[in-house]
Amino acid sequence: MQPEEYQAFHDLVMAQERTEVQCARYLHHARELLVPGSSTNSRIFLENFNMYGRSDFFIVAKLLTERREEENFAFFYEAKAPQLYVMEFDGTSRRCVPTYDLMQAENQLIHYTSEASGNAEFLAQHGIVDAKNVKPGGIIIGRRSDRYLRGDDPENSSVRLATRSLKLREEYFYKSTNIKVFLWDRILDYLNPENPIVGR
Repeated sequence: MQPEEYQAFHDLVMAQERTEVQCARYLHHARELLVPGSSTNSRIFLENFNMYGRSDFFIVAKLLTERREEENFAFFYEAKAPQLYVMEFDGTSRRCVPTYDLMQAENQLIHYTSEASGNAEFLAQHGIVDAKNVKPGGIIIGRRSDRYLRGDDPENSSVRLATRSLKLREEYFYKSTNIKVFLWDRILDYLNPENPIVGR
C-alpha cells in the first residue's frame, strides 16, 4: 500500500462518522492477515447476497491441506464501523460484555457462513469441493484507541476488564471455530508502510 492510500484509509478509520463501507474497500490489502495459514492464491469478494441478507465480504483462498493437497477455502467476515464500540459494562464495574453491534456481527457471521456452506451454486462458483471448507473468518470492529470500551477512558485501567472479557469469549466461544475479532487500528498497523515489521 502506498503512503497516500494508507493515509486515506487511516483518515477513514479515525473519522467520527461511520465509514465501514469505505473502509472495507481497503481490506484486500490485508488478505494475508485475515486468511489463516499460508495461501498460495486468494481473492476477496466484497458482497454476497443470500437468504439471510448481505454478507460484508469473504475471501476465497487456496490453501495447502494436511494431506499436502491444495484446496479452495472461503472465509466469511463481517466489517462493522470503526466508530462502533466493541465492549461495554454489563451492569457491574467488574465484568464487560460485547456490545449489541459485536453480537449482531457474530449472528450475521454464523448465518452467512452456514448458508454459503450449504449452497451448491456458491461452492461450484468458487471451486470449493468440500462444504466444510466454508468457514467463519471473523469480525472487524471498533478501535483500540477510543472505541474499545464504551463509557470509559482508553487510558483507564478498566480497559483491562474489557480485554479479559473478550479473551474469555475467544477462549470459550471463538477458539473452536477460529473466529478472530480484529480492531480497525490493528488493520492500520498491518498496512502501515512506515512500520512494516510492527504491522506483521
